[in-house]
Amino acid sequence: MKFSEYFNTNKGQSGLDFVDIFLEKDIKLFIDPWAIRESSGQFSIECISVIDNFFQLLIKKISKGDDDGAIDMLSFSHEVKEMHLGNSLNSYNGLGMSDKQARDIFKALKESKAVKTGIIQDLEDCALMIEGINKDKISDMVANIIKLPLIRYTQEQCALYNIPTTKVAAGYYWDTEEQNWVSVSAELPIVEVKGRSDKILLVPKSIVRRDLSLNYEEFYNMDILAFEQSRYLNACHSLVRTLKNGQKRAPFKKDIKKDVGKGKAVIVEYVTKHPELISLYKDRKNKLFKPISNLEILVSKKESFDEIADIDEKIDALKKLQGGKKDAYKYHDLTISILNILFYPHLSKPRKEDIIDSGRKKVDIVYNNDALSGFFMRAVRKSISADKVFFECKNYTEDIANPEIDQLAGRLTRNTSRLGFLLCRNIEDRQKVLSSCRFHYHGNGNCLIILDDNDIIKLLELKKLEKEDEINDFLNEKFDELTKVDD
Repeated sequence: MKFSEYFNTNKGQSGLDFVDIFLEKDIKLFIDPWAIRESSGQFSIECISVIDNFFQLLIKKISKGDDDGAIDMLSFSHEVKEMHLGNSLNSYNGLGMSDKQARDIFKALKESKAVKTGIIQDLEDCALMIEGINKDKISDMVANIIKLPLIRYTQEQCALYNIPTTKVAAGYYWDTEEQNWVSVSAELPIVEVKGRSDKILLVPKSIVRRDLSLNYEEFYNMDILAFEQSRYLNACHSLVRTLKNGQKRAPFKKDIKKDVGKGKAVIVEYVTKHPELISLYKDRKNKLFKPISNLEILVSKKESFDEIADIDEKIDALKKLQGGKKDAYKYHDLTISILNILFYPHLSKPRKEDIIDSGRKKVDIVYNNDALSGFFMRAVRKSISADKVFFECKNYTEDIANPEIDQLAGRLTRNTSRLGFLLCRNIEDRQKVLSSCRFHYHGNGNCLIILDDNDIIKLLELKKLEKEDEINDFLNEKFDELTKVDD
């Protein structure tokens, strides 16, 4: 059974912001610190701040010979079983990080030239340079370090779907002020599985990967060996190949491997002498960065997935849903699923009825703006305050009017967000509604975009065809309409 099924959320993986875990076994997915670092948004900023604080102190302790302090830090980096992620596919208990493993990792760090010379900068670099530290160990460490942000995220998602929580001992997290591990009790969802009560910690799907982004084999093959091919060719090395027409060709990588050797120690030697190699590698990874897809998550879960059928189901549900107060909650709930489908990975971590303005106002749905491209990035580039994006849902049978538009406009400020969407069932007089929105844009810079069922269905149809550029074009047209001056 999956988490979504246990709590009857009636949502598939594409309609959820988190990894929909199994309750009795782990999914072979791992928290990737590079994915966190390359993401935008407040959640990622907070997590990276904590991760860097931990890792820099750990390296400092090792460098200064504080072995006991370093081992103590690593001893709290055991497997976080309540996430149900990692290498143990058939067992709830997983592989974990025992005290012996913590000491082994400490030894690997202490003896590494990468640590001694200071070329290792970030925790994710361990996957490239430190023997014995791989994706499961890095994922475990990161999960513990950022446990407090993950707890808050879990609580937000539970509030979003009305999932009950219970106050339990939630373990330890890294406290940047105390510079130490601190125990915490927190409200978390509890599931009953095979006669035991298990707490659950949800993880945003945007920060997980099937493999870490920074990969030793990839760096070795694509960067170091390519570097040596060029060097061998320029030096007219004996391994250089000569074609029949007399042209020189670089040696085969398989032949160079025999010369340069293999292993993470080789990586360290090259990065020490040629630090530009790792900089170029990270630059390339940065340009190629993209969040995990729903399909990749489902493959890891060994589940089949028909995205077209899922989208058609949402379109059908929207068409059948009656307007009016009676089904207002259903409309709100359906809207969250649709927005998750449409705007992942650009918008993330939805919160329902988020409180703003010192508790005086609430917004139906608030998303973090994590966009690295497209419409939501364009909004930021136009100097629109849009770290968050607001959505108000009106399940009205009649046209929305100035009071509803004014209500959303009143929630948009420089300190909260200037970008808001008002979702409604139908618009008869679009020009009248657009004029009201233009009044607020030209008056105070608030960007209000109105989408009715026809707009939402059009966007879903484009999503079904994987026409991301046309989705952006559609939203850009709405924005451009807004910024015009009424005749």
